[in-house]
Amino acid sequence: MKYKSIDHFNARKAILLEALAKVKKQIAINVTLRLIAFVAVFLVFYWTQDVSMGLAIGLTLVAIALFLAVVRRSSKLSREKNFIAARLFYVEQQISVIAGKMPDVDTGSEFTNSDHDFSHDLDLFGPSSVFHLLNRTTLSHGASALAEALSANTTDIDELESRQVAVAELTEKIDWCEELYGHGRLVNEEKAQVNQLVAWSKTGPELVISALLKAFIYIVPVYQLLLCTAYGMDLIGSGLFTIMLLAPLSIVGSNLKQINADYAQLGKQHAALASYGSMLEKIDSTDFKSARLTTLQKPCQDAANAFRKLSKIMSAFDNRNNMLMGVVLNMFLLWDILCIFRLRKWHAVYGPSIKSWLETLGQWERSSSMALYSFTFAESLVTPIFEKNCDLKAVDLGHPLMLTKPRVDNSIELGIHDFAIITGANMAGKSTFLRTLGVNMVMAMAGAQVVAKSMKMEARQLYSSMRTSDSLQSDESYFYNELKRLHLLINSLEEKKSRFIILDEILKGTNSKDKAEGSFRFVEKLLGYDVSGVVATHDLSLCEIQSKYPDRIQNLYFDVEISNDDLSFDYTLRPGVCSNMNATFLMEKMGIV
Repeated sequence: MKYKSIDHFNARKAILLEALAKVKKQIAINVTLRLIAFVAVFLVFYWTQDVSMGLAIGLTLVAIALFLAVVRRSSKLSREKNFIAARLFYVEQQISVIAGKMPDVDTGSEFTNSDHDFSHDLDLFGPSSVFHLLNRTTLSHGASALAEALSANTTDIDELESRQVAVAELTEKIDWCEELYGHGRLVNEEKAQVNQLVAWSKTGPELVISALLKAFIYIVPVYQLLLCTAYGMDLIGSGLFTIMLLAPLSIVGSNLKQINADYAQLGKQHAALASYGSMLEKIDSTDFKSARLTTLQKPCQDAANAFRKLSKIMSAFDNRNNMLMGVVLNMFLLWDILCIFRLRKWHAVYGPSIKSWLETLGQWERSSSMALYSFTFAESLVTPIFEKNCDLKAVDLGHPLMLTKPRVDNSIELGIHDFAIITGANMAGKSTFLRTLGVNMVMAMAGAQVVAKSMKMEARQLYSSMRTSDSLQSDESYFYNELKRLHLLINSLEEKKSRFIILDEILKGTNSKDKAEGSFRFVEKLLGYDVSGVVATHDLSLCEIQSKYPDRIQNLYFDVEISNDDLSFDYTLRPGVCSNMNATFLMEKMGIV
């Protein structure tokens, strides 16, 4: 299928490439201007000192000011270039995804959990996963928010509908989402960095600014001004002047250990802090209509201002890294102590809010990622409808990871307390359909759109048992691990939890007779709880349960045709029981038997 969004992304790519070329040209010109301005500082002083020392100093100061202005412009242009490049990356990833390639982003492997109710079975995390497809977050809190949405199985209909409305609104603001991503990518966030920031938000600077230190912050500049005046008037000698000039450094030196520790907590983070501020400012400056987005927007104004202030403080603090400037600033202004004093004041007002602000940004990134998904694949997606106590009805369900590949969509209708037994030959599509159904239910209960023509369902907690394995570490067999999962399921049902259950080949680890009897009794037991679900099996005897519970059980199957010594699959789900199997045929064809 050709998605219309490709035209948008190709157009955006052309615009951004043109903007990038333009800013690179400006940077090249600015490099030349910076060199000229630097040389001019010395030439102006050299050419004018013989005319008038006052004129030489004045013109030299003007030349220095021009040089600093060019340096500032260089910094601005460099940030602009990086911002454009970040947005270009965003656009190019979507072009790549539409072409059928997975994006070059975090795959969410850290969220993989084989003990989770369903995420491991449904390939929600890791390479070529649902998270990998959706993820356009740049912050660790964004990735966590997206992972939480996929795995938390939210069943509150009001919450789910508010998420849907928010995603729909952001889908109409896809260029805005692009810019938010660009600012976030400039944070260049590392997990250790953000953990350090959150830890600092709880403790603040180590150096205690006593009343005496606070007084010195104000006294020292006046002291140095008077000292320089006295020296200029020849009231003190050069030896004493030098000693007295350097004296304030002892105040900084006596607190240097704590100062260094405080700087290490946030040192060199001013660019990241400024980018957090830019993200928050972008959010704050936009008009939103949905209740969820306007609620998430409220804390962003204070947060944007706060992060800008913190960025400026840390940028000033970074001046200590220039040895000459650090000595001069500390000598005349007790610079390090002054910066920590400002940090303490900032922390007292804003510190406790940092974690919640970052979590808010994470929520925005989560919704923005889902909006990009909806925008990109609009022709294949639909917003699911939630109702209490309603049957599941899904028309033409497809798997999100097959959006750009040839696929066969299937429909299913299942009563709120009913089960479908699905049979079929090997490779006919049973497990794929189970994952397709499960993943779309997960996406729906995350607030995202689903791959279908329509989908109506009750929001229920999901549980699956599809992919169990031996555990050599805990000395547990495959069969025992499967029994443990089924036991956990029954325990949750005993607690009156409503569930939708997906099971693939129950009791695979035992003999056929034992498996048939155990599977029959287990499905029969499930009918006594507030559950519905699907069970895939090769055991045709399990289908006989439909005759015992005709109002609760339906049999569905995937067929296979063997003709002209070859297999043919249509991957279409039909009512009834499969009659064609292919294991022996395949073994003969491969020469195994």
